[in-house]
Amino acid sequence: GEQPMMDHAQEQADEIEALQSIYAGYFDLISESPWKFLVAVDPEAAQEREGDSAEPVRLQITFTERYPEEAPEVEVKYSHILARHATALRRHVQQCSADFLGEVMVFNLVTAAKEWLEENNLSAAQDWGADEE
Repeated sequence: GEQPMMDHAQEQADEIEALQSIYAGYFDLISESPWKFLVAVDPEAAQEREGDSAEPVRLQITFTERYPEEAPEVEVKYSHILARHATALRRHVQQCSADFLGEVMVFNLVTAAKEWLEENNLSAAQDWGADEE
């Protein structure tokens, strides 16, 4: 049978609504057309490490018109990791997005980013880089 046409706009709006409730204060909507927003990846860790001034690593995600059939645009916003780490993280998230095409994926991408930070000891909870001074 024919696949019904995916209603991209509806899928996107529904996902944004879900993300706002999942991430609450760690979700910042930047624009609505296209949907563009920031999600904090490791907010708990950042708070433990730096108290209230903590800047968690954030993913800035922009939905393309055909998302989720197409991967979203992803940028990494950061203060406590190095530029090369941010580049590697962005590449990792982009690779992950290929596995989720056709389904809403932001939660999975944020989770993947968080795991990557932890695996590479870059989570704000860890004291890293002290020996790089």
